[in-house]
Amino acid sequence: MKALALPLRSLLDPVGAIPSAVAERRWLVPLLALALLTALAGAVVALKLDATRLVIPRMEAAGELAKASEREVAEAVEQAGRVALVAGVARGVLLSPLLVLLLAVSLKFAAWL
Repeated sequence: MKALALPLRSLLDPVGAIPSAVAERRWLVPLLALALLTALAGAVVALKLDATRLVIPRMEAAGELAKASEREVAEAVEQAGRVALVAGVARGVLLSPLLVLLLAVSLKFAAWL
């Protein structure tokens, strides 16, 4: 239970809780929360995204819009929505922890200097 209470306490009392969290090296729960919430935010943004605004100008610029049927345009819009959803979730699951790792390495390197 302490693994969950300490990160929550650090949100409410950062001056008192952060030093103890750093001393105990508790980082897994906040990292998982960051990845989960970022993936959720990416999914929500992708679901609200109007892929038609992206697909129609791209198909028009490539010259595919004139010869494409309505079904093909609808499939392209649906595919763009799926790609945005997967990219948003992958950004949260993979990119956020990698950015935290990069930040930790750079701070460790800066402290070493």
